[in-house]
Amino acid sequence: MPQLSLLLKPQSQIKEKLSSFLTFNKEVASATFFLIKQFYFVIEYTSMRNNDKRLTLKSFGVLNLAIVLATIVIYAFQLGATYINRFLSTSYEKTTLFYSLVFTIVFLLGVLEFLILYISRINNLSLKAMTFLVKEGYKPRFITAISTVFITSLISMLMGLSLGGEAPSLYLSGASFCLVFYFFYRKEANGRNIISDVIWLGGATGFGLAFQNPLAGLMMSLVGMKLKDIRWDKCFACLYSNILGCGLFGLLRMAYYPGETKMWIDNFMYPEYMNAEFSQLSGDGYLVLMLIPGLCLICAFIYILLICGFRKLITRDHFWSYGLSLLLAVLVSGLTFIYYGPMLSGSGISIIANRALYPDLTLIFTMIGVRLALTLVSFDGQFFGGMVIPTISMGCLIGQAFIGTIQWSNTSYITNNDIEILLVVSMITFYACVSAKPFVALALMFSFLPFHIVILPALASIIPIGLTIKFSKFQGLSKQISKIDDEDGVVYFHRRIHIRNFIRL
Repeated sequence: MPQLSLLLKPQSQIKEKLSSFLTFNKEVASATFFLIKQFYFVIEYTSMRNNDKRLTLKSFGVLNLAIVLATIVIYAFQLGATYINRFLSTSYEKTTLFYSLVFTIVFLLGVLEFLILYISRINNLSLKAMTFLVKEGYKPRFITAISTVFITSLISMLMGLSLGGEAPSLYLSGASFCLVFYFFYRKEANGRNIISDVIWLGGATGFGLAFQNPLAGLMMSLVGMKLKDIRWDKCFACLYSNILGCGLFGLLRMAYYPGETKMWIDNFMYPEYMNAEFSQLSGDGYLVLMLIPGLCLICAFIYILLICGFRKLITRDHFWSYGLSLLLAVLVSGLTFIYYGPMLSGSGISIIANRALYPDLTLIFTMIGVRLALTLVSFDGQFFGGMVIPTISMGCLIGQAFIGTIQWSNTSYITNNDIEILLVVSMITFYACVSAKPFVALALMFSFLPFHIVILPALASIIPIGLTIKFSKFQGLSKQISKIDDEDGVVYFHRRIHIRNFIRL
């Protein structure tokens, strides 16, 4: 079998084609070609554990097939989420009939989600559980699991709950990778190890696809790893998977929404900030920036404390727990949609997209309270969805309250450009505190602001957070939720695993 490097010649022709196709300059084309030359490391990671070079091209083809499948699945999911956000943003005449319909629809959707979970008998939907079970010799019910996460997550969004699409994207991508590699490697001697490893790779790719940010996917794959334990073949595999997936995702968006984006590279920016123009922070802006890390740490501590306390109170594997969770979700989500409309309902996309400050500080603090109540009932562990977007949107509201207070006191003369940049820094810094993942937060900041604009504010805000997390006992929301679930006898983040839901390899 010829080596992959032989298939990539002549190099000059490839560089010219890359340059013309991507409409980039020669330097960028050369950098892209350098990544292509690292395919060997990708292949080595995915299939050459036993130094069997005959598997090289097979492994490379399977990897690309998995990336394509994951991208299509996540694109379909994101498209559904987009239509749901548009539906929730539609204005309606607020009558008694409207109020009744809101509560009825939310209730029926909640019942439908619980019924789907009961019928599918998927009691645990996490990549950690899937990895564990594959290593133990069990085959997850791929189609059922993917369909369940796909449908129930969209239902949670349609209910107006404070849940995002990044965690479902992470799972959908990981399960898609697992499905493809299981089909081709289930009979290999080291098949279990290969399949379990690509679940991690698929999950990181899914996170990058959720934000159209390959760097965020790479940083997510390195969470919890020490510098000495980092393997460059894994990094190249993850980076390649994220770049190819985000590229395909961008092409699908351009094909379905012609004219939405000017260039293919624009798809690597978060949609709500794609066409925004920014300049550097002013001197007063940097003075305000210095106060944001401390504020976010305090707010994050209170935020985590409230969420964990409420989850510990309500998360039980009993009928009354499910009933209470449903009733609270119907009540809070319905009232939020009726009185505050699409601005506070849903994942928080509307909050992130609206970067303007409200003139009334009382309104901002009221919105924080309402959004917090909606987040508590959404994060109780009974509904599927992600926590990243809701956390970022909460950081945006906190930033609006903080900056609005400063402006109201007339102690600073920050510009409108400063306000937009500071709001982005505030919401990403808050996420860094809540998640205890400063490098992932740093990568996400590049999805909202250009690199030359965000680099100094990002370092000024993220570095103190990273040092605080490093030298303190501060734990992120996910770890604390895991401890609560384990104390309740729940294995791997969600409900108890039932082995009958899996098939022996």
